Amino acid sequence: MTAQISNLFKIKDKEYDLIGSSGDINFDPRDYGLTPVAPHTANWRGYYYEANIKDKKLVVENLHVNNATDDYPEINGVKPIDEKAESSFYAYYNVDLPIDYTGKILLGYGFLRRYYQHMGYQDPHAYQELLMLTFNNGELVLTKDLSEKAADFRKIVEKDPAAYNKNIKSDLKEYIEKSFSMEIDDYYY
Repeated sequence: MTAQISNLFKIKDKEYDLIGSSGDINFDPRDYGLTPVAPHTANWRGYYYEANIKDKKLVVENLHVNNATDDYPEINGVKPIDEKAESSFYAYYNVDLPIDYTGKILLGYGFLRRYYQHMGYQDPHAYQELLMLTFNNGELVLTKDLSEKAADFRKIVEKDPAAYNKNIKSDLKEYIEKSFSMEIDDYYY
C-alpha cells in the first residue's frame, strides 16, 4: 500500500497538508462533469485539490484530476491544463469553487520525515505545525493552533516507540482502515 497525495490548504504563503476533518468536506469533481480515476497507487481518489480562504470563505482554488475519459470540461470559466506528463493530472488553476462546509479541518505543515508511514495518510503528530480550522456554512469562524499538543504527543511516542507501535497496530484491520481515513480523532479537539 502507498502513502496518499494529500489535499493542500494555503494559509499565509504556506501550503499545509489537509490531514483530517470532522465530516465530509462535500467536494466532489463529479459535480462538475468529471469522473476521477486513480492514475497510480498514490492517489486512489483520482484527484486532489488546493484549498484556500478567500473573503473568509472556503474555496477549492486549484483542482488536479485524472478523468476516466480525455474529456475535461471547462469549470467555472476555467479551462484545464494538461500536466499528465509531469504529474498524471490535468489542472484547473484559480477555479475558486466554493465549499459549503460546516465542521473542523485539521491541517499540518512541516512534515517530520521520521514519522513517515508508507500507507494511507500521515498522522497528525508527524507535523511541526498543526492547525484546527472551524467552518460554519463554508465561512471560517475559528483557528486553533495545536502545534504544542502535537509536540507533547511526539514526546510520548518517542519515549517508548515500540510500545506505541505495538499498541496502534494491535488490530491490523483497524490500523489499515484508520490509515486511509481522514476522520479526526477526539484527541485533537
